[in-house]
Amino acid sequence: MKQTLNLLKTVTLFCVGLLNIQQTNAQDGVPLTLQGLTHTSNPSVISRSAGGITIGMRNDVSIMFSNPAMLTTVEGIQVSFGGLQQYLYTKQEQQYGTLQNFSAFPLLMLSQTDLIPDPDTALINAKNRSTTPSNRANQADSIQRPFDSKQPNWNDSRSKSLPLQGFAAIPFKVGHFKIVAGVGGVEYANLNWYYQNNNNLSPNVLDVTGGTILNATMPANDYIATATLRPLNVQWYQSIQRRDGSIYGIGGAVGVSYQRYSLGFSVLSLSGSTTDYEARIGRGRMVFYSSSIRLDRGGMTNVFNDLG
Repeated sequence: MKQTLNLLKTVTLFCVGLLNIQQTNAQDGVPLTLQGLTHTSNPSVISRSAGGITIGMRNDVSIMFSNPAMLTTVEGIQVSFGGLQQYLYTKQEQQYGTLQNFSAFPLLMLSQTDLIPDPDTALINAKNRSTTPSNRANQADSIQRPFDSKQPNWNDSRSKSLPLQGFAAIPFKVGHFKIVAGVGGVEYANLNWYYQNNNNLSPNVLDVTGGTILNATMPANDYIATATLRPLNVQWYQSIQRRDGSIYGIGGAVGVSYQRYSLGFSVLSLSGSTTDYEARIGRGRMVFYSSSIRLDRGGMTNVFNDLG
């Protein structure tokens, strides 16, 4: 399903996005809503080469929507057409340190538990020679291994050919006033977005603002769990967000100058659509005990949301 944005919706979403875009939290895999709305396009080659500024850009018809007053510097009839081939490469590299006294945690996050051989739990049980459940081999005596082969690091590459953009302007005089009128069509905003995190945790035990894990309230293993000693359950999942689309604009601009003073205004009608994809893929449930972790499939679910 295509998501179409008219002018009023675009302006409203853009303003709200400026206020709230910093509140998103990548760790929690927030819904794909405002991401990309601030990625406005700069159609001017001269402005791009100068770091994106438009003040002082002279004789450039392609800045008519960003700085229409500078249209008055256009000399003669000017027509400009252009396009853009876009290559995107995104990657993420993650590194983890220790988490309190849970030595197995960074190994799970880095998918490195396959480097450790399995201990012989039969020997552990034989050595204890006890029927007491607390002495039997448990999760602390085994190696917890992921149920998949996902690695913490990822990369994504894509290319996109943007449609042609065009501008035309003509100067003329009315008395002592120089007037330059122009029309154009442009990609106003590129909404392409991609983000992936293979190590999302809920609740997020890596959030330092949430305090430390209370080991005193956790049992050593399942055998001695009580009403007051309960393990901490943490869902482990991969999240993916992808958006493809643009907002395009067609409009006109007028610049008026008198002696050293210039005034300009522009009107741009915006429309566009996006194709969105979101996925949450369960990797397992981490059950935290007082000093160890057990990985199981409890609550392990996959959720896909394809709006395209």
